[in-house]
Amino acid sequence: MNDVTQGPYRYSADYGTLEYTQECLVIQSMNLENPLVCQRKALELSGNSLPGDCKSELELVVSKLKSDPHRLLKANRIIKNIPGEEKDKNYIWEELELFLRNCTKQGATVWYFGDGQHDTGNWCFRGETFITFSEILQLYNSCCKGKILTLVTDCPFSGQWSVDCVTEMDKQRIPACGHHTRDKEMLIKVYASCGSDQIAREAWFASNAVTYSEDIQALYFGGKITENQSPTVYDFTRLRCCKDPYEKCDANDRWRWSDAFLNGGIRRQRLYLVRGKDRGREAWHYVLINPDIVGEFLKRIESGTVDVANFGQVVRSGWGKDPPEDVRQRFINRF
Repeated sequence: MNDVTQGPYRYSADYGTLEYTQECLVIQSMNLENPLVCQRKALELSGNSLPGDCKSELELVVSKLKSDPHRLLKANRIIKNIPGEEKDKNYIWEELELFLRNCTKQGATVWYFGDGQHDTGNWCFRGETFITFSEILQLYNSCCKGKILTLVTDCPFSGQWSVDCVTEMDKQRIPACGHHTRDKEMLIKVYASCGSDQIAREAWFASNAVTYSEDIQALYFGGKITENQSPTVYDFTRLRCCKDPYEKCDANDRWRWSDAFLNGGIRRQRLYLVRGKDRGREAWHYVLINPDIVGEFLKRIESGTVDVANFGQVVRSGWGKDPPEDVRQRFINRF
């Protein structure tokens, strides 16, 4: 194969959207019993973790939900676990189960903000009790499997839940494409306010990384990243191959979620359009190349001959100098 490449295209999503009707459960939790176990959200960049104004952050979250004039995401229930209104894990768990079991919309969103357990991002409640991602997943499987579950988790170390979901998907050997999560009815999104090793700042996520967009007419999450706090958007429902929803998927067992998501964010795999000749005929190939071998791939391209299949996943090929316009637009929209 010879000639030139066009790309790279970013194989990623910069933000997550809530663009269909969902029910929403909002949980606020400030556990002041043991700061060695539960990490408070920071008030300042210096790491000050004294409690802030519980009421103001809740009002901010509710205002973000109301900023969508279409009310695609409406707070059906708000639970506060704060000084003077303490709730234990059993109470929260019963409310979670009731909420998910009775969900009648296309999807359910659980928005948690408050304290997070050190290193795990687990949700903290009275008596040094926690709700883990594994427990949420079990509840999803028993109550509303097949619906889209969006977990908005805004607490210290919250990005660990994204990692936990990646681990679970790979453990179940579900290839990294929304076609397969739909087949397995594992339709989960995890929107975390910070990385797995970061301390979330109070009210920062709702203020800076949750916005209503007139262009898409929906709330979107993520997009703004700073040195101190990097929100992550892990959408396990998103199609990652070049096929439409009702076409046969290109992904196979080699497509692992741990390869798609890396280092607290979406791995920037590169999609290249390679033009050249195959057995004397003009041909084109769309190829996904892993970042660590892009340099070697480009050198081989410059040499004039390359077998693209040796460098990555060939996701679509065809005869002729250029791909058809509908194929080109599909890749532009997808990647």
